[in-house]
Amino acid sequence: MNTRFIGFDRLKQSVTIEQVLERYGILEKLKRSGDSLSGACPLHGGKNPTAFRVSVSRNCWICFGDCHCGGSIVDFVSRMEQVGIRDAGLLIQDWFNLEPDEHIPQTKPNVVPLKRETNEVLRFSLERLDQKRPYLKHRGLNDETICEFGLGLCSHGTLNGWIAIPIHDSAGKLVAYAGRCCFTSWTY
Repeated sequence: MNTRFIGFDRLKQSVTIEQVLERYGILEKLKRSGDSLSGACPLHGGKNPTAFRVSVSRNCWICFGDCHCGGSIVDFVSRMEQVGIRDAGLLIQDWFNLEPDEHIPQTKPNVVPLKRETNEVLRFSLERLDQKRPYLKHRGLNDETICEFGLGLCSHGTLNGWIAIPIHDSAGKLVAYAGRCCFTSWTY
């Protein structure tokens, strides 16, 4: 089991999308217009010269062609290498000789956490969440994790069309839901 630490925030701040595209030999194939780059999508081998877009200042990309996907440098490498997010992070870390932070931030044992009010237990739970979404798999989650945490695409209410993420208190009682945008038309 690989236990190397990956600082995803640090990766995204240290490596630009242009560096990643250059590593793949794609940068010179894209057309620059101000802060943007555009070209045919390298992920699905597209032919449309404007389907693949890159925002240099935001360090992100999106495909308006057959992929219908986008994201950060980590998401791009994950797609190009057909690996999970963690493995993509490790590749970037190795390619650009980035050392992970010396230490993982941890709570000091002598610091007493602030006492905060807790959320009330919810009086409902979202039923019939679609747990078979390819999007969840693409984010590196296996069936066991998806089931254990009760993740899934919600098809009703405020979270309709979003991945619902149940939030439990320290006693294991459901206190809230968080939502993760997941365009249902995307292929993942």
